[in-house]
Amino acid sequence: LFPYYLGYLCRSMKTRDITKAEDFSGLFFSGWKINTLIIYYLLPLIAIFLLYALLFTSLNGALDTIFTGETAWLEAVMDYALLILYIIVEFATFLFIALFGCIGLVHLARTGSFKEAVKIKKISALIKRIGWYDYILCIVIVTLILLTVAVFFIGLASIFDFAVAANIIFFGLMIFVMIPVGLFVTRYLTNIYETAFLEPEEDVEEFDDF
Repeated sequence: LFPYYLGYLCRSMKTRDITKAEDFSGLFFSGWKINTLIIYYLLPLIAIFLLYALLFTSLNGALDTIFTGETAWLEAVMDYALLILYIIVEFATFLFIALFGCIGLVHLARTGSFKEAVKIKKISALIKRIGWYDYILCIVIVTLILLTVAVFFIGLASIFDFAVAANIIFFGLMIFVMIPVGLFVTRYLTNIYETAFLEPEEDVEEFDDF
């Protein structure tokens, strides 16, 4: 059902009107267009993960022969150092992708052009017109909303020691709650996106009284 849901979110970003979920084939293809863009923006994260996995596998074998006996603990230290470096690089890359990807999704819905949605210079120009401070604040608010919902349901599952039945029930409830939350988030991002096309108000105030 996710392509249909994403297709509806795409339609909600395209128009301000709350439309009925009709034309299911159109929703399906719009949803996969959104999915394709998300996968495109996630490619750097996937590449970093594969590089880390390759380095970890190759270094682990080499370190097993270097650190033995009393120096074996150094291998664990290097493994943790590599893991921390990976997390830092992955997180920094994710932040960069999120900044451009969120507006890219709205731009795809509005223009219908995948090519336009992946032009970093074009997206950067839109963010500049919005204002970096306002846009980053928007991303922070969106992140807090999504994290609050996720942490709430994870907390509920933890009360039952993450039993299989509890995980299934609370995960299903979280998905159900995420439907209106996702609609709110996409509407919010769309409103922020539209500020990039507002003409700045001309300041006609006279300062004779100063």
